[in-house]
Amino acid sequence: MKKAIWLIVTLLSIQSCLSESEKGEIFLTEASPSKGFNYPYFLYIPEGASLKKELVLIVEPNNSGFADDDLNKHIEKAKRTATLDYYPGNYAAQKLKYPLLVPVFPRSESEWKIYTHALDRDVMLQKDNPLERIDLQLLAMVEDAKSKLAESGYTIQDKFFITGFSASGTFTNRFTLIHPEKIQASAAGGLNGLLALPIDSFGVKNLNYPLGINDFKDLLNQEFQRTAFLNTPQFYFMGENDENDAIPYDDAFDQDERELIYEFLGEEMLTKRWKTCADIYKNKGVNASIKTYTNTGHEHPESVKQEIVEFFKKSLNTDHEIMVNVPESQLYVRTRGNAGKPLIINLHGGPGGYSGIDIKLMGPGLEDKFLIAYLDQRGCGKSLECKNNDLLTVEQYVEDLDIVIDSLRKKYDKEKVHIMGTSWGGMYGFLYLLTDQTKVLSYACIDGKVNSNYQNHSLIDFETNRANEILQTDIPEEQKAELEHIVTELERIKNSNFAQFHTDVNWMKHEVPEKLGFNAYFADTSKIISFKDVVQDTALMRLMKYSKEEYAEVGEKAEIVNTAFRNTLSYNNINIESELKQIKIPTIVIQGEQDYVVGTGHAELIYNALTNLSKDKKELHIIPDVGHCPAIESPQLLSDILVVFFEKESLKN
Repeated sequence: MKKAIWLIVTLLSIQSCLSESEKGEIFLTEASPSKGFNYPYFLYIPEGASLKKELVLIVEPNNSGFADDDLNKHIEKAKRTATLDYYPGNYAAQKLKYPLLVPVFPRSESEWKIYTHALDRDVMLQKDNPLERIDLQLLAMVEDAKSKLAESGYTIQDKFFITGFSASGTFTNRFTLIHPEKIQASAAGGLNGLLALPIDSFGVKNLNYPLGINDFKDLLNQEFQRTAFLNTPQFYFMGENDENDAIPYDDAFDQDERELIYEFLGEEMLTKRWKTCADIYKNKGVNASIKTYTNTGHEHPESVKQEIVEFFKKSLNTDHEIMVNVPESQLYVRTRGNAGKPLIINLHGGPGGYSGIDIKLMGPGLEDKFLIAYLDQRGCGKSLECKNNDLLTVEQYVEDLDIVIDSLRKKYDKEKVHIMGTSWGGMYGFLYLLTDQTKVLSYACIDGKVNSNYQNHSLIDFETNRANEILQTDIPEEQKAELEHIVTELERIKNSNFAQFHTDVNWMKHEVPEKLGFNAYFADTSKIISFKDVVQDTALMRLMKYSKEEYAEVGEKAEIVNTAFRNTLSYNNINIESELKQIKIPTIVIQGEQDYVVGTGHAELIYNALTNLSKDKKELHIIPDVGHCPAIESPQLLSDILVVFFEKESLKN
């Protein structure tokens, strides 16, 4: 293979402002070998780029469209790419108000087989010269640009968008194959009907880079990151009238590559080769949208560029439905939010609740900043029904959660996760952490419990005292008899062992409060969301992806699960308060001021029991004028508290 020559250019200044217009600013940064890049790059900042929210850097590899040994000519063409909205990168930058990076890689006329602008095999074989590993040089440019932007007050997401067309589209596709872990989303077109494939062979024929991944280890000194590549959102397109096919040309492909393409993918570009590549991506499970546009040639009209913009927007907000295999069942998990952000696993209440409603309650404040996994626990919501009480146990639920965590960590390439649990979910989270904290970054307990005796006796004592207070007033005999019966029943329950507690606890929480003039769950009863409210809210039903028939089954499942747990002596007497000293990860404890379901002092009890956490690793928040459901009664405040906590703990890690 040919060696690249060192192309020299005199740059006017380092990061000098070249021009300024109503649409933004363009800066040129000189080559900096000490920082890892041997060529300059342009950084375009569109007018309106916000200093107040996180931005995503857009990268469009330069494609001069010609070979020339004069680097200044490539600089001029790269500048046009960075500043004109004809090009998809600049178009997206102006629409999204995100900064754009355009590298200035040369394409030499004298070393014409090295097709840098398509990231071909020849350029990836370069050693001991300025063209060595231009893919890593581009990553170094990205880090340098992010640093410069941070110095100017911008907050930039770790992952970036990459887009291109024709040769730079091919560069984009191949770069995504090599570095999927760096890419938030990839979009490219005019690709010669050919995609870099996540496979290592066709039968006995090996597929080396750039056709496949067979020699990744030898060529790139790295393994193919299959999971990351499959999960990276990708959008590739061709025009049905595109006749620009680079396969026959020696600067783009060697003869052995050409023969493999024609033999296994097809000589005809669109109806054969493009379709075969699309089928391979689909069969391998690549998260890719692959399109052919009618009445379109080798071009990217505004409608296509707008689709790239919408694709980039959508990539920031994942919405996946997953079934996770657990012993003798499957659990439903819905992941929503930003897949490039930290993962939070949400544990609903119950036992027997469901996660669908949490999408409405918790999602709006969290999904832009995190990836939220809404888990329907065993036998609940959209998870498979479970009528086997031997599987409806705390031990089984803890095992289930461990499997879910491992499954999601693998799917989304996360080393660790955050967890948040509400009500029973608050205890559920602690029960899991007492078995394994190695996979969890931090934990949020919202209106949770750890001491069932405290919970049960708190409500019994509160209701008994309230009934006795009313009995001291002048009330009708019928009401007096009713209250005396309540006091007697509460005393009976208090002196029981809570073995068969399902009927009693529901009476205590749902019937008695109404007779005593309070609500165990809500401080503001006008905010109660009933079954009827949910079913009649068509937008909510669509959001949760439930039909009326499916939603009716949620209640039936809940009764089965709740009865199984609530009629179990061990569950009704769980007390892990003394064990919380084992918790070592940062924990936030949140409770509504008027939460009578778990007892108004339960959050403080939990906080004080976290004795091995210093004050900088634990927080206590009591939300005023709120009951057991802060996500319903005070969603914005709850969201604000959680965002600050999870962002702080994510940055630490």
